[in-house]
Amino acid sequence: MTNWLREAATTPPLQCGGAGPKACLVALAVYADDEGVCWPSIRAVALATGLSRATVTRSLAALRERGLIDRQHRFNEGGQTTSRFQLRIAKPAPTTEPSWPDRVREFVAANRCGPEFEAFALVDMQTRSPDALAKAWRTWSSRHTPNRATSHQESRIVDGVPLRPRERIGANGEIEVFTPGVGWGEFTGERRRRTSCE
Repeated sequence: MTNWLREAATTPPLQCGGAGPKACLVALAVYADDEGVCWPSIRAVALATGLSRATVTRSLAALRERGLIDRQHRFNEGGQTTSRFQLRIAKPAPTTEPSWPDRVREFVAANRCGPEFEAFALVDMQTRSPDALAKAWRTWSSRHTPNRATSHQESRIVDGVPLRPRERIGANGEIEVFTPGVGWGEFTGERRRRTSCE
């Protein structure tokens, strides 16, 4: 069973169209039955909210425009009688947390971390939260900078030319270069031109 008063009270004023429409929505919820139907007069809503009848009329129109209520005018032999109101308060669908692989891929793309860090984050991380991911990247990048490269890596020779301080031999035998904030990646034509020209 829907608790219409609780639903109305927790609906943000911005979603209602302001404080006046929200007050009217709460007043309608007070009158509502289990199905969210009520028949209060404009005068009764004005008394319940402390608003003028003109403000109540405008507020009810705002609620109707936003889809929070339906209003059906009713008539009898003497003319118009109280309207029938149906509450349509809809809570937004709960946001689902992105999966850990989705969160890692988004982080890797935003920070250009590289596939090695992505594999580490997906498999080896024990604490899986955005803060832990950022901390792991800071630790990872500090441990995998060229400053920590061994003298063996720096003294490797490719095509007769020693590797530069920010270069290494990748797993596939290609020369990789370290870019701060990006990590290790395959080297482009400039290195090959230097190698072939010397």
